[in-house]
Amino acid sequence: MSTLQTYLEFDLAIHPDVVELLYSRQVPKNNDYWKGRKTFLSQSPGYLFIPILFDLFLKSNLDKVLSETHLLLIEEILHSAAKQEANQITNIQHQQECHSILSRVGISEKEISRIENSLVKRPFSNFPAKYKSLQRANSYLYSTALFPHDYDMIFTHWESVMPLFLFLDDLTDLQDDIDTQSENCLLDSPGIENNFFELHPLFIKSIKPLEKINKNIYLELNRLRQEGIAATLGETILTITLS
Repeated sequence: MSTLQTYLEFDLAIHPDVVELLYSRQVPKNNDYWKGRKTFLSQSPGYLFIPILFDLFLKSNLDKVLSETHLLLIEEILHSAAKQEANQITNIQHQQECHSILSRVGISEKEISRIENSLVKRPFSNFPAKYKSLQRANSYLYSTALFPHDYDMIFTHWESVMPLFLFLDDLTDLQDDIDTQSENCLLDSPGIENNFFELHPLFIKSIKPLEKINKNIYLELNRLRQEGIAATLGETILTITLS
């Protein structure tokens, strides 16, 4: 068993079926999200969130989580998202591609519209609307179109996991995002320090529901939160200015 498998199955207590399915999956060809990668999974947050969500969905009795159709939707939607992030396509074109992807698997336009309102464009409950950068990955939620009766549960788990990962990424990339004028939740409103100190305690609350479903995931996300803040607070947040 590899180090990554051990981490997923024993440290995070992710269901063995999830680990086996995703760890053994081949990297999708000609996919910009997996471009240059040798494995489908890694411990990087951009790939780690997938088995975490699969585990939470599976333990919340969501059917078809491990289906091939679900995986193919994820791969196609993340491919489109990667193109949009690289400015190969616009955000509107990315949205159109997501619609086309869902249409090809039989999702009606009416249901696609409901997905957008119930998931993709839905406001977070724990974070003020001004932190719009925390929703920049929400197009992934188009991939959950197979579960029309579980959108509320899906969104709750999403809000518990992805905003924290994006926040930690934004802490690390703050100077680069300032230089390139890229999306970053710490830049969503004036005052980097103010944004940091407003957001930080909100993640304590947002990850708390995970404790009842998978305590190991909750503890690991809390550890990552604490370590990420400790590593960046002194050397980044308090020294960077928007001069």
